Amino acid sequence: MPTPPNTFGPVKDRRKRAPVKRITVSPEARKAYEDEMKERERRERELTRFLPDEMKTRR
Repeated sequence: MPTPPNTFGPVKDRRKRAPVKRITVSPEARKAYEDEMKERERRERELTRFLPDEMKTRR
C-alpha cells in the first residue's frame, strides 16, 4: 500500500526575490579596501581607549 503524499509540508515563501547585482573587483581594489577597513578599525580602537566607560557602551 503506497503512503499518502505529505499534504502538510512547509509553506512556500510568496515574496518575490530582489535581483542581485554581482560585481567583480580587481585584486588591487580589494587590497586597498581591506587596508582601509583595518586602518579604520585601528583608529576606532585608539579613540575608544580614551573615552569614559559610560561613553563606550553608548557608541
